[in-house]
Amino acid sequence: MPLRSSLLCALLVAAHSFPAPARAQGAAEVTLSDEAMQLRYLAPWAPARGVAGEVGLGVFLNEDRDLVISAQYFFEANRLGNRRLTIKAGPVGYGAMLGDENTDVFSIALGAEARFELLRRQEIYLVARFAYAPDILTFGTADNLTDFTAQVELPLTNRLIGIAGYRRFEFELLEGDREIEDSLELGIRYRF
Repeated sequence: MPLRSSLLCALLVAAHSFPAPARAQGAAEVTLSDEAMQLRYLAPWAPARGVAGEVGLGVFLNEDRDLVISAQYFFEANRLGNRRLTIKAGPVGYGAMLGDENTDVFSIALGAEARFELLRRQEIYLVARFAYAPDILTFGTADNLTDFTAQVELPLTNRLIGIAGYRRFEFELLEGDREIEDSLELGIRYRF
């Protein structure tokens, strides 16, 4: 018993003698428009021997009963020598069950995000996200997918961020374009 206690004390002392690494933050986000809602979860991710980045999972639902589930992995692509502008890029997967019967779509898109720090002291950001999936990477009843979002983000508290922006999200179906969302949106993000 004394040996176990000694080992436990030694482990505790060793653990407290090294500084803990900075903990990366995850976030949960909800955005609402007049006819749609989206929930997203974002978290930093650094696979062993891989490029550190950010993963995101999202669920989108609108009044037409279009349900879209998305997953993304963005890595920092380039800072362009400007500390205020950050560009991220990576794959985005979409799985959609559209309100019309037999219109399911699966797409693998190339996505990008540009984040510009407009006011450093107030932590106000301008953000633009774009994802495009060509015909060769779109399966089901669609030929391609386009998803564009432009937002302004500003802190409300230490953990809450307010979001105001615009989103245009559409599929080019075999029988014509299907607009999933084309409207202004408001939202909030909570950082853990």
